[in-house]
Amino acid sequence: MTDIVSHEIVLDDESKVDVYHLVRKSNFQPEHLAQILGEIYNAYGVREFNTRLAKALLTKHRTFQQSLVRGLVAVLIEMGKQAGEHGTDPRNENAINFCRRLERLVEEEGVHFPLI
Repeated sequence: MTDIVSHEIVLDDESKVDVYHLVRKSNFQPEHLAQILGEIYNAYGVREFNTRLAKALLTKHRTFQQSLVRGLVAVLIEMGKQAGEHGTDPRNENAINFCRRLERLVEEEGVHFPLI
């Protein structure tokens, strides 16, 4: 495996994209992240990717962990809310049902991830 520099992405032509500039200094939008996630997760064999991603995320600043979980939970809840509006199919039924159950869990149990 090649060395990974956490702040840059090396493209096939060996050019480099600085992650900070990509996210903060460009027109990077949620739709771009959705496209990236679609490319990653629309394939088999992402278990190792998930493991490495979790490990990499845990190396970030400690307050980031709670902020990330807050954000991911919010995204999953929104997916459950918007699934009917934007269309889904029976193959995704379990995932959408989980998102809706997660919303109920957060509401019923008062789950809260405060800014720290």
